[in-house]
Amino acid sequence: MQQLVNPIKITLGDKLGVFFWRHIAMPAIAAIGGKKYPSGKVTEFAYGDLPDEQLDFIAPSPSSEKRLAIVHIHGGAWIAGSKGNFYSKPLMKFSEVGYPVFSLNYPLAPKQQHPYMLRSLLKALVWIKKKYPQHDTIHLIGDSAGGNLAMMLGIFMSNPSLLRQLDSIDINALPKIKTVVDLFGVNDRTSWVEDGFPSAKLFTKVYIQNTTTPKIPMVPMDFENIENLPPTFIVGAGNDKLLRSSKIWAEHISKKFKDIEFKIYEGADEVIDYKSQDVTTLVKNVDLVADCAGGEAQSKLFEVLKSGGKLLSIAGMPSPELAQKYNIEARFVSSNLSAKSLENGLKLVLEGKIKPIIAKIFPLAEAAQAQDFVSAGGVNGKVVLEVS
Repeated sequence: MQQLVNPIKITLGDKLGVFFWRHIAMPAIAAIGGKKYPSGKVTEFAYGDLPDEQLDFIAPSPSSEKRLAIVHIHGGAWIAGSKGNFYSKPLMKFSEVGYPVFSLNYPLAPKQQHPYMLRSLLKALVWIKKKYPQHDTIHLIGDSAGGNLAMMLGIFMSNPSLLRQLDSIDINALPKIKTVVDLFGVNDRTSWVEDGFPSAKLFTKVYIQNTTTPKIPMVPMDFENIENLPPTFIVGAGNDKLLRSSKIWAEHISKKFKDIEFKIYEGADEVIDYKSQDVTTLVKNVDLVADCAGGEAQSKLFEVLKSGGKLLSIAGMPSPELAQKYNIEARFVSSNLSAKSLENGLKLVLEGKIKPIIAKIFPLAEAAQAQDFVSAGGVNGKVVLEVS
């Protein structure tokens, strides 16, 4: 069933971009928004031979009404992300009301690009039906790149003639799809690039543009003719750079299929200008704060959190004293860089392939002034201490 796809050739700049998203940005996002599963609640299984071919099973609460299984596919622009703690809160909510939940990992681009991810996920679905035959009908859910993959699977698995273009798998070995939920998915090739989604050109290059099977559809809008489609819920966010992609797809399939729902969820309820407004007088009893500024601004954030809330900072270590005073879980989130990765980064800088943005250079003797310069805020770039 599986066909290995040869690794693609990408530039050093592409590799750095992938490294940033996979090892820095996405882990930081997961640390800020995630929460550990309760002990003993999750069982991990391997559904294939590759390291990323794994899934989590979250059993439903035994006292809840029995429901169809949910299969969740994580996001991460096809190059990053993972099942696990970032999704624990919504997936646990499903479990608590009776849904058995399967959360899937899959091999990532650029090492494995289109269509290997879809084939790998088909393997996971075959595994689920074989190991848990009672869950032979599922709700398929994905967000971002996972939304793309969930929607693609929904189309392929509902149309046997299209499925044969993707894989030789026996359709009877797969569970039936009751519904598809496409959360902020990549549904066309160009709109998210045109609308300025961060690093969209990189993600497009390492997944969509580099493939040995370009005739196999990569995004939902690639399909010329779809005969069948399960009930589909498409979700967009008001300020999301993927919103137009969701709209394009929803409008397209609504012309032919009736059981389609499209919902836009707006963004922040209120925007606060930290330069002219005091956040401590405007916001109270917040569950979670992500701090990107540090310093005095970070200290004020303890006052807006409710007791038992969480403060996560990428700018500096939060005060243990303030954390204790306000009964807050406060952590500094950092990436685990190795000596080798730092050496490689320095080499790229010396070769001129990376050009750091320098805000200002101070002599070492003016280190105190440099600290004051940074603490004042509004600095764009790095502040450098020069050692003569």
